[in-house]
Amino acid sequence: MTGRDKPRRIGLRTGMAVCFGGLVLFAVTVVLVLGIGSARRNTWDLLSIRADLTGQIVRSAVVDRLAAVEKQVDFVAGVLRRNPPADLMDVEGVAASLMTGALSATPSTHSLTLVTPSAEAIEVSRKDGTTAVRRVALPGGDAARTLVQEARRGDRPYWGPVIRHPEVGIAVINYRHPLVAGDRFLGIVAGTVALGDLSRALQSVADEFSGQAFILNSGGRVLAHPALADSGYVPTAEAPLAGPEDIDDPVLRAVAAGDFETDEDFVEDRRGQLSTEVGRHFVMIQRIEEFGAEPFDLVLTVPMADVSTELMRVLWAGVAGLAVMALAIFAALVLAKRISHPLERLAVFAERARRLDLENAGRLPPSRFREVDDAAESMNALLVALHWFETYVPKRLVARLMAQGDGAVARSEEREVTVMFTDIAGFTRLAEGMDAETTAAFLNDHFRLLATEIEATGGTIDKFIGDAVMAFWGAPEALDNHAAAAVSAAERIAQAVEADNRRRAAEGRPVVRLRVGLHTGRVVVGNIGSPDRMNYTVVGDAVNVANRLEQVGKDHEAPREVTVLASAATIAAAGTDAGRSIGEIELRGRRGRMAVHLI
Repeated sequence: MTGRDKPRRIGLRTGMAVCFGGLVLFAVTVVLVLGIGSARRNTWDLLSIRADLTGQIVRSAVVDRLAAVEKQVDFVAGVLRRNPPADLMDVEGVAASLMTGALSATPSTHSLTLVTPSAEAIEVSRKDGTTAVRRVALPGGDAARTLVQEARRGDRPYWGPVIRHPEVGIAVINYRHPLVAGDRFLGIVAGTVALGDLSRALQSVADEFSGQAFILNSGGRVLAHPALADSGYVPTAEAPLAGPEDIDDPVLRAVAAGDFETDEDFVEDRRGQLSTEVGRHFVMIQRIEEFGAEPFDLVLTVPMADVSTELMRVLWAGVAGLAVMALAIFAALVLAKRISHPLERLAVFAERARRLDLENAGRLPPSRFREVDDAAESMNALLVALHWFETYVPKRLVARLMAQGDGAVARSEEREVTVMFTDIAGFTRLAEGMDAETTAAFLNDHFRLLATEIEATGGTIDKFIGDAVMAFWGAPEALDNHAAAAVSAAERIAQAVEADNRRRAAEGRPVVRLRVGLHTGRVVVGNIGSPDRMNYTVVGDAVNVANRLEQVGKDHEAPREVTVLASAATIAAAGTDAGRSIGEIELRGRRGRMAVHLI
């Protein structure tokens, strides 16, 4: 993103204070406006709003339970259709286990049943908090055949009529999904919801809004009513649903009879008032059409006597809302400060980590906020990982690749670079008198000395090979003077090694003699390796030539302790007259001769 495209930024603390305070102010203001406005409305408007909100809650309580059955039945049918087991009726088999798991995940489902084309059935049902799997006997004769024939006529799921469960004797509404695999009809997966459970759900919701809710089918029969939650009507196979006359509820009987005082309003929006033996009531009816061929009506009733109580609640809510709004805004400002402070520290840490400024990143302190504390722990772990990362990968290389942007070196390319190889002369003899720990310390000090001079001149260390170093100039960043930089690095290395040798000699340790080879040419440069292990490196003839020049240094040791051989190509590209020509020599494994300079 360019500077022109960058969005305007604000401080985190300011933004959080404005957002939290603004949201609280907006939310509380809306509530207060609606509440105070409702207090000024008449009784009808107040009850309408209350009924709408309550209707949504009650409707959700019903629809969610029925939709959950659809989801689980469709899931079971889909799994069995794709992978039908050999024995569908095995009570310990795949189908039974699948239905048991689906039933456990859906508390509103009373049972799941699998019916074969021959009208055999296996049922998983819920009782006293546990599930049981058993074979069940379907009603014989035409009823069983009709069930199978209906399912055979199509492969789409559908809601069946309310029936009396043949085993437990309760009324259930059932959802059926034909089980068809290709041209094969495997059977039916059915799920049931006990109407008693729907009645208990309505009773629970009704207790919260001081009203009453019940469900009537298109024929005026009662699907669910609080009075049917635990006792009351006993369903039969011929009449699984109770009628209004079977329940001791004058409001239900008045609604079923349609004794509304405002018939015209009721026709328009299906809400109105009626008088019953227990007083006047406000009634709202919502049509539910998603479950079955025939819709059913969800009825909510509220006593008109509750209106005065509701008005006082709204007025007190307005007073309390003003106080809450003031406290909430103050709390939002305090909370914004508490949250923003650790996030600001986190942002500073992330920026330093992005720049690989690990020395100044430091560790983030713990926070009382779980997410912020988790982020701090992750960042601290990332800091440790980055410290190890820069131990194995040159930090300057990573910084340069990051500066070039994502994908800048994703593909390899051909480029002219200058390659350097170094090797310690007689290292085997030098290391004979050292133990493993001393040898490792010696090499680490030596490589640190060389790396300092290579990186100081813009070079990139490719790899350490035993006691040798491979480095190159001109990638990943293009350098117009990469040859001169490499020659300069070789001279600096020679000076540093000689200075180190003086210290070694003063301590009575043997001096180090080093060979260096330099060559300039075109190579393939980029990320090379396997998908799980990449190396940013250079390959090509120029690499081989630099390596051969270093080896040729065995035959052309300079008076100095460091022998640097550079090809004529490097000397020409560097534009320097450093060193002297030693003529043309033949390199092992290459045809022809090459002009070489001793620096």
